[in-house]
Amino acid sequence: MAEVSAEVEVEPGNNIPENPGVYVFKDNKKKVLYIGKAKNLKKRIKSYFLKNHIDLKTKILVEKISDVNWIITQNEVEALILENNLIKKYKPPFNIRLVDDKTYPYLKINMKEDFPRIEIVRKKDDKDSIYFGPYTSALTLKSTINFVQKNFKLRKCNDKKFKNRIRPCLNYQINLCYAPCCGKINKEEYKEIFSEVILFLKGKHQNLIKMLENKMYKLSEELKFEEAAKIRDIIKNINEFIKNQNQNVEINKQIDADVFYYKIFNDFHFFYVLRMSNGKILDSQFYKLEDFIYIDESPLEKFIPIYYEVKKNLPNYIIVNEKFNFNNLKEYFLKKFNKVVKFKYPKRGIFQELLKLSEKNLSLKIKFLEEKNNILNVIKNKLGLNNIPNRIDAFDISTFQGKQSVGGRVVFINGKKEKSLYRKYKIKTIEDNIINDYAMMKEVLQRSIKEYIEDKNFPNLILIDGGKGQLNIAYKVLKDNFLHKDIDLIAIAKDKKIDKIYKANIKAPIDLEKNKDIALFFMNIRDEVHRFTVSYHRKKDEMEKFSSILTQIDGIGEIRAHKLLQYYKDLSKIKKASLEELQNLPFLNKKVAENIFNFFHSNSNSLFSISS
Repeated sequence: MAEVSAEVEVEPGNNIPENPGVYVFKDNKKKVLYIGKAKNLKKRIKSYFLKNHIDLKTKILVEKISDVNWIITQNEVEALILENNLIKKYKPPFNIRLVDDKTYPYLKINMKEDFPRIEIVRKKDDKDSIYFGPYTSALTLKSTINFVQKNFKLRKCNDKKFKNRIRPCLNYQINLCYAPCCGKINKEEYKEIFSEVILFLKGKHQNLIKMLENKMYKLSEELKFEEAAKIRDIIKNINEFIKNQNQNVEINKQIDADVFYYKIFNDFHFFYVLRMSNGKILDSQFYKLEDFIYIDESPLEKFIPIYYEVKKNLPNYIIVNEKFNFNNLKEYFLKKFNKVVKFKYPKRGIFQELLKLSEKNLSLKIKFLEEKNNILNVIKNKLGLNNIPNRIDAFDISTFQGKQSVGGRVVFINGKKEKSLYRKYKIKTIEDNIINDYAMMKEVLQRSIKEYIEDKNFPNLILIDGGKGQLNIAYKVLKDNFLHKDIDLIAIAKDKKIDKIYKANIKAPIDLEKNKDIALFFMNIRDEVHRFTVSYHRKKDEMEKFSSILTQIDGIGEIRAHKLLQYYKDLSKIKKASLEELQNLPFLNKKVAENIFNFFHSNSNSLFSISS
């Protein structure tokens, strides 16, 4: 492959080759703006400068282009592979990048353990473990784990607690764990149950049901009717679980397929992906792309390889609602992932039914977003914001006489809580007993902005719980970081009638008497950030009091007190711990463990006698 470059004026010169390859657009500072592939480099590159582009992003891109580089390849498939590699390397701002799989959880099982457990992890980095996922739906993940725990009763505790436990925990008492930690079940019995769990997680429900039915009949023949009844209940629960998977299409074949449905609506590009395994719908993803550049190619042809750069695991079939040249992608997947994938653009049959189901789901998603965006559009117009507030970050400070001061951030995306982005901040720059709300707000905002910049993920609007003083501090922080023009900023302050909303550089509050629904919208967010921050402050204050009690015990300093509270969470659990359990803790010696036990159980310390 050869690489050359050309300076661009109004249109590139005639020296651009007509070979397949990859082109790289750069600005006047040689920063990479956009990377694309083409069957014919000359035709594709010239099309950017000769066409009157409708979409705004392509227009802006063309205006910024100052230099073009290209790399010739043998064919289109090589160009596609190179394009994706270069996008990962340079991360150009005008190329779309889907969320990496590391943000999605997997279920992990370490098969080398005598008594394995299911863990939620973000990375697949252990060769001794098997993984299920990724789970893009939190609801799917939660319902799966709850089902497994209820029906198969695996251990939940981590390895440290498992090794040190001397009596069964609460999960055993409420029939959610077999308590292998205390020998209530042997290795062979536990491994047999785990093989059933793996079948369930793989989606091989009918195989599992057949296995359980054989087990149930055998127990009945042995007159073990109570145990057989438990198996019967599990079979019933599995059938109910399958029924509740929102499977609207009856599929008899054991199909592994991903269904892609694409639609343009109100200048946005929408993609809906329905994932299937063994004929069962496992999951779905929904993408709304405002900035999606494609020239002389199908949007699906552009989107699908980007999707699998993130997802990695390919199905046997890819079903699409738009026909394009499938051969390039087939060869690309074979070279990149060593996987033969069949493409389908169906007109009838089960694949067509799946496309209809995907279209219906996509339409409902778009309708839901439009309803949500109505209130967000009204907010943008009424408050005179630069952006539609799709992501709102709210901040609050909690302190009492300057002690254990903390800050909190909550995030709302499309009007809904996004708890994975909530953050707690222990104030570091202000000494105890000094009350300075402005300085504390400044610290919390600066730390949060550092995270925004590192993650390249910014809010559209920041909401401050406070008045004009806090608002001015927040505006200065944004301005110091050159974000005051990109991120809108408001503050909410309590009032007798309805809370007041302030904007930076405007003295009077915004009149919301006729738009009380907007005020209530922001009051709900303010109440959430206040609740979140105050609960964190109370917990820290409580832990500080507990720590001061523990340091009265001989041999317990601040470090050991902190470790004890990390392990047991509160004093009542420390008091209930047996002497043997305390002696087994790695950070305590026998003498200190005896001191702790005697401290909580001696008559002189009846103040700390917490009822069991």
